[in-house]
Amino acid sequence: MQPYFRDAVRGDLAAIATIMRDEEPHDAAQAQTGPAAYERALDEIDRHEGSYLLVAEYGNRLGAAAHLVTFPIMHRGGGRQAEIVGVWCADAFRTTGLDAML
Repeated sequence: MQPYFRDAVRGDLAAIATIMRDEEPHDAAQAQTGPAAYERALDEIDRHEGSYLLVAEYGNRLGAAAHLVTFPIMHRGGGRQAEIVGVWCADAFRTTGLDAML
């Protein structure tokens, strides 16, 4: 079985929220994040060119998510550069390397 990588869609948000909630909240507001906040965040990511929320599926289960931002660079002849904003992995996939592959 091979992992499958793709853009996140609204139907993924419950699984993404579960994966992200496994992380320690940084503040009280983050601990109170609900479904509407995840929908707003995905909408904002989708609206901005060069911003992506990617997911990794394995065996029809969502195992990891990554937020990636690309932007133009001015040195080395131009082009684009990417920055990983965050990577989250479900507990069940923590030792599989799925997050690293994503």
